[in-house]
Amino acid sequence: MARPPVLETARLKLVPFTENYLTERYVSWLNDAAVVRYSEQRHRTHSVESRRAYMRSFEGLPDYFWAIVARDQAVGHLGNMAILIDAPNLLADVTTLNWRA
Repeated sequence: MARPPVLETARLKLVPFTENYLTERYVSWLNDAAVVRYSEQRHRTHSVESRRAYMRSFEGLPDYFWAIVARDQAVGHLGNMAILIDAPNLLADVTTLNWRA
């Protein structure tokens, strides 16, 4: 996988997802029925280890996996974004999970 670039706006940054974001707080979002009610994540129970495996699944692929981080440090990590590349068809699928409205 190519290292995803850092993308920045006035309020947030998209940064490459690293081990630093593998926290119990993050896993709790994925296990919160209200947060994932419209997501396919609602069909699974997550753990730090299952999320580590997901993060590693991007290794060697052209896809990107970012943490969405607020510039306000009191807010911090507030979601994730993945871009799944379909090179033969010149397409990409963007997925997000944000725990804060």
